[in-house]
Amino acid sequence: MTQTATRNASRAPLLNHLIFLLAVLAIGAVAGAFVWAFLFAMNTCIDLLWHRLPNALDFRFFPLVVCTAGGLAIGLAQKRNDGLPEDMMTVLAQVKRNGGYDTKKVKPSALCAILPLIFGGSIGPEAGLVGVIAGLCTGAGAKLRNLGEDFRELAAAGTAASLSAVFGAPLFAIAAPLEGLDDKAAKGEKGPDANAEGSGKPASTERFPKWVRVCAYAIAAAGAIGVMALLNGITGGGAGLPRFESISFGNGEIMAAIPAAIAGAAAGWLFHAGEHLTHGLSHAIGAKPVLKAVIAGAVLGLCGCFLPFTMFAGEHQMHELMETWTTLSAGALLATGFIKVLLTPLCVSFGWRGGHFFPVIFAGVAIGYGFAILGGVDPVLAAAAGAGAVVGGVMRKPILATLLLFLCFPISASPVMLVAAGLACLIPLPKAWRPKEEMATPSGKVEPTPEAAGSNDIAQ
Repeated sequence: MTQTATRNASRAPLLNHLIFLLAVLAIGAVAGAFVWAFLFAMNTCIDLLWHRLPNALDFRFFPLVVCTAGGLAIGLAQKRNDGLPEDMMTVLAQVKRNGGYDTKKVKPSALCAILPLIFGGSIGPEAGLVGVIAGLCTGAGAKLRNLGEDFRELAAAGTAASLSAVFGAPLFAIAAPLEGLDDKAAKGEKGPDANAEGSGKPASTERFPKWVRVCAYAIAAAGAIGVMALLNGITGGGAGLPRFESISFGNGEIMAAIPAAIAGAAAGWLFHAGEHLTHGLSHAIGAKPVLKAVIAGAVLGLCGCFLPFTMFAGEHQMHELMETWTTLSAGALLATGFIKVLLTPLCVSFGWRGGHFFPVIFAGVAIGYGFAILGGVDPVLAAAAGAGAVVGGVMRKPILATLLLFLCFPISASPVMLVAAGLACLIPLPKAWRPKEEMATPSGKVEPTPEAAGSNDIAQ
């Protein structure tokens, strides 16, 4: 080989890596734009259905009627697309194991993700969005396959970007795709979707060390956040939870916040109890997606008639709660938090599929505010303790829970959140309550259970 040919050969991988980094930035920007469009459409429909229409009708039991009708629409959608959208950790595991996500699931996942959000489901948008973005990024990576195997990482980078765009929490978005994946996925074993269209090769052929993947995820997250900020600036809109600016630790307030942390830990434990119970009820009802979705809608709507904050993901409701919590009683705030952690698994188990992040954060803040009224403690400190305990109890991962909560709490609150999350994780879960991630099939392969498809997407 001549010297010129040698130089050209050495430049080719470098050029491919440069193209790859630019592609990661572009895919992050596209992910941010898609998330913004999804949330914009969702918020527009919610405004029409839940603000303008009720003002014209002035009917007390409006939530019951709308949520029940929404259950019918959601049940029909689930009848055609059972199990979609898949929960976040299932999607991340498939991307890790198969090198991508089935592109055929993109359209039905988007439909099944947005319907429960529009009709007031107590679920978050992250589950549907992560699956849709992973599928789109897998398709993009397949088209760029001629540039090298490096482009397999586009799907993983796209999921990190979508998480960052949804939550506005870059550290969590970078850590989540690297955290919490099952051992079989991490070892690169093929799953049932390994040969699905656009799924790529198994992760055992992974070309990048973890630090390189972290850099790629960070670039994708930067692209997503930048585009989201640009579009929000142009339209004057906004997304994500509001931020608490300051926290007070003086005058014995740390000790006064302990009851909020204990109550939050109990709520996190109750989430798993509710999940186990609703899965059992769903299994007992059987393959009747329309009936189950209507039942969930009726229960959700009835609760919403008396405690409106038990409905919806909690993103925009958090803004309202921060402004009006002093006008509510401690009992109403505590009831809202505890009922919400039960409604979320009910929604997921009965076909109103989505994520858990926003609802459980909202529940923790509501519980914290309740104890701020009862104990006269700094409301931000109580909210941080309550939210840290609830999210930690659900996720069972204190550090990841704290990283997630940075999206709405200042860094100075991290010791409180970390201790509260750790306290919640010390409460043991009965073995029967732990989500069953996999089951053996007659062929000997391992695949997710139907229950796991709707189970805790942020617990291990």
